Amino acid sequence: MQAASAKAARRDGSPVLTLLECTVNPENRDVPDRCYLCGRPESRQVLSLPVPGWETPFRLWRCPSCCLEFIWPLPTLRRGLNLYDESYYRNGYVAFEAQRRARFRTLLDRLRRQGTAGPLLDIGAGVGLLVDAARKEGWIAEGVEPSPDACRLALNLYGIELQQTEITIVDPEPICGVVVLWHVLAHTADPREVLRQAAKMLRPAGLLVMSFVNWNDPHYQLGMLLARWKHANAIHVPAILWRFRGEHLQALAQQAGLHIETVNFEHRTCRSSSGWKRNLLELGFEAYRKVTRTSEELEVWCRHTESQSASFCARRPICTHAQGTVANQRPPAAVPR
Repeated sequence: MQAASAKAARRDGSPVLTLLECTVNPENRDVPDRCYLCGRPESRQVLSLPVPGWETPFRLWRCPSCCLEFIWPLPTLRRGLNLYDESYYRNGYVAFEAQRRARFRTLLDRLRRQGTAGPLLDIGAGVGLLVDAARKEGWIAEGVEPSPDACRLALNLYGIELQQTEITIVDPEPICGVVVLWHVLAHTADPREVLRQAAKMLRPAGLLVMSFVNWNDPHYQLGMLLARWKHANAIHVPAILWRFRGEHLQALAQQAGLHIETVNFEHRTCRSSSGWKRNLLELGFEAYRKVTRTSEELEVWCRHTESQSASFCARRPICTHAQGTVANQRPPAAVPR
C-alpha cells in the first residue's frame, strides 16, 4: 500500500484534521437530500442539541425507511480545533487502560480459538493498546491512527509507533489476516469508504472485526431522553456521527463486499461509577440485559463474500505457511509513515 496523492496535497500548510477529514456533504447542505445508507429522501429531524464550544446546535436526523440516525450537517473542523486531542485519549483510553487491555485480551483469545492468524492491523488504533496487547501475545500487529496526539501518546507511554495517516488515502494490499475497527466507523464522515478500504486489506480468508455502541441498550436510550429533555450531551456528539444498529451494519457490510459472520454483545469496559443513583440504574439495566441476553456494545465479525474472495484469489494467489512468508508478511511496509 502506498499513500495516495491526496496525502501530498496536505503539505501546503492546511490544518491536519482527524477522522472527520473526508466529507459526504460537498455542497454544504443544511438538510440531507437522501439517507447515506439506503438513499431514501426526506429524513426527519428528531433533535437539535447545543454543544459548548460550537457555534450552532447539532441536528440529529432519522431516515423514514431504514431508521438510521445521523448528525447533519457534518461538523466542519477549523484551524485550532481537534476533536481527538491529548485530553480525549487520556480521559477515554489511558484512564481505562486496565479495562481496555482486559477486553482486548479477550478478543485475541477468541481470535486464536477461531484459528485466525495475523498479521493484525488496527485502524483507528488510539494510543495503541490493542497493538501492544497483540504483540505481547505473539501477534504481528501494526496500527494506523490519524490523530498526532494519539500517536505521540502511544510512543511516549507504551513505546508503540503507529502509522499516522488517514486510512482513506492509502492504497491497500490484501496482506492482513485480521483488520480491527474498534469503535471507529461511527466517528468517520464516510464509514462506507473506510470499511471498503479496510476490506481491501484482508486476505481472502481474513477476518474484519468491528465494534459499535448498542443504541438499543437502556443506558443509551436514557441518554437519548436526557438529550431531548435536558439538552445534555449524553449521545456523544459531535464525536459520534452515525447511530448504527444491527440492520444498518448488515447493509453497510454488504456495500463493502463483506458478510457478517458473528455478532456478539459485550459489556462496556470504560465506565466509572458516579453515585448511588446511577449505580442503582445500572443494576436495573443489568437485569434487563440478562433477560434479553444483550449488552451495551456490539462486536461484529465479517469476512469477504464468496464472490469477493474468489476475485481476490484469481487476482493475487496467497502462499500458505508451508509455501512461503506471504501469510506472515508485516503490514508496516504497506502503510506509509
